[in-house]
Parts: sequence; structure tokens; C-alpha cells
Amino acid sequence: SAQLGFYQRVGNLILYSGQIATSTFTHSSTGNIIIGGLPFTVNAAAVDRGQVQISTSHTWPASVTQMSSVPIGGTTTIELRGTGSGIAVAQIGAATFTTGNNINIGFVGCYRV
Repeated sequence: SAQLGFYQRVGNLILYSGQIATSTFTHSSTGNIIIGGLPFTVNAAAVDRGQVQISTSHTWPASVTQMSSVPIGGTTTIELRGTGSGIAVAQIGAATFTTGNNINIGFVGCYRV
């Protein structure tokens, strides 16, 4: 397992990137995927988005064709969300990942402080 992250601050804008990799993913939870440890608290009034790349055995929720990393205002976390043609943006839960497989999640984005 490994995790890494980088950021660059330009004024009140934070650019971030990171990667989380597991050698064997197991879960028993039904909660949403939230990644913590951003370097600064996200501005509660800002609406920012980032991109996510997943290299793993993953069962996408019905009709989801794109995923994004969404900084959560007032916290130091991002949440994984999915969307697709004709469906609303939805949170991605841990149960969508296949237990027992390697998981590699890469993400990039920006947010305001």
C-alpha cells in the first residue's frame, strides 16, 4: 500500500494531486469514499471540481461514465463523485470496489481557501 500527494498554492488557489494504492482492498463498509489530508481548509463558499483516474477492478454504478474529486467546503477532504449522461452527480461508495483486488486511485484538482 502507498499514498502520496502534492500541492502548489497560488494566492488563494490550491492545486493538488495525489495517488492512493492498495495491494489488496477489503471493505465491509457502505459509506462514501472520502480522502482526507488536504493542506488547507476548503473555502465553504467555493464550488470546485477535480478529476479522478481509477486503475483497478471497479464496478461503476449504473450509468456513471465520469468520476470527479470534489473538495468539501469547511474541511480538508475531497469526496469521489460520479456522473453520466442523463443522471445527477452521485457520491461513490466503497462497495463499488471489488474486494480482494489491487486499487490505484489517482486524483487532481483545485480549490479555493
